[in-house]
Amino acid sequence: MVPKYANKKQLIEELNLIPQSEQKYPIITNYLKDNGEIEVLQNLIKINPFVNSMIEQYTYKKTRAEAKELKIKDELDRLNNQLLVKQFKEFLRGWYSFCVKNGADIVMLDNMSGVEV
Repeated sequence: MVPKYANKKQLIEELNLIPQSEQKYPIITNYLKDNGEIEVLQNLIKINPFVNSMIEQYTYKKTRAEAKELKIKDELDRLNNQLLVKQFKEFLRGWYSFCVKNGADIVMLDNMSGVEV
């Protein structure tokens, strides 16, 4: 897939056309605001492995409606995969650090009481 924008300025312009883009795309909008500070990248490094594993695990296997019904803790228990648990803990650390650094609302993840960070 080739992006529609040729440079950072055009990307920002495209994002500004999307209603509530900061809420829908908090990582990229805050990254662009910070001019690519390394601290934001460190959070992305913590977030991406879990996201990529989930994409690999569920792509073409669940509909969006089915996926909305899933709870992360239940899936981690069902899959019984310690690598995914480790990745999820790092994901949480990165996500919460990102939210705190950028003053974003922290979106709490439901039913995570059984996963210690």
